[in-house]
Amino acid sequence: MLGTQSIETNELSRVLGSDLLALIRARGVPVTKLTAITALPSPIRKRAAFAIDFADGARLKARRFQSSRRADAVARLRAAAPADFAPLVARRGDAMLLAWIEGRSLASLEGVPAAVLRRCGRMLGALHALRCEEWVEGAPASPQAVFEKLERNLELLLTAKLLDADLARCALAAADAKRPHEVSLGIIHKDFCAENLVLACDDSLVCVDDATLSTGPHDLDLARTWARWPMREDEVADFASGYQEHRSLAGFERHFHFWAACVLVGSAATRVRSLAPGAHAPIERLRQIHAHA
Repeated sequence: MLGTQSIETNELSRVLGSDLLALIRARGVPVTKLTAITALPSPIRKRAAFAIDFADGARLKARRFQSSRRADAVARLRAAAPADFAPLVARRGDAMLLAWIEGRSLASLEGVPAAVLRRCGRMLGALHALRCEEWVEGAPASPQAVFEKLERNLELLLTAKLLDADLARCALAAADAKRPHEVSLGIIHKDFCAENLVLACDDSLVCVDDATLSTGPHDLDLARTWARWPMREDEVADFASGYQEHRSLAGFERHFHFWAACVLVGSAATRVRSLAPGAHAPIERLRQIHAHA
């Protein structure tokens, strides 16, 4: 948590950035508390999200992006996406202020009801069913591009001595064997999981994190949800029934080992590049998949 007494200091300005600080000040209401939110702590990445409490009782979520260009891309994708995201309150440069959604995150529930899981699947399926009018710069647009990134990430993990050569060869060969020739492309979320889904007080289902919105293969997005949100077999069936109201899962299931390898290796590599903890966990899951196979 960042102390409110330092709201005017150079240090807080450095953390928030000039655009986000300007949005906060533009409300004209004193800040009583500002809390940094992050799911991937890193000593080299910006603190990207904050919960802000104001003296008038309002609470907002503040988001700082890596650049104004990235904020522009997310704003355009938000505008094209279904109205399932937290409403945008204000925007400037590399910063956004969003409504704070009161409710319960699905990750906090003892068990997610089947009807809610179907709604979740329906939400992601609707996003994947949208027409994509533009492509985010640098986003992979072919199975070959995704495979080449897998090769680079494996090389990074080998260099970091987090992966043994036998597992790297096995993962690459299995992914290559299941590589699809064509893929469905469009808007993707990249972090659609229980932590980012909230059942609001009015029983609406809201996705409270849109910072990762991008373009790419839909099945790669599904694999990220599989990796980030472990479900029981019956829960998978409920989620899938909602998703398939908009799009078939046949291609994803047929090429699962390709997408799973790309996501797990990519997750470990992201943690290595960010100097963040937890790189061993996705590697262990990769090892288990190939041991089971």
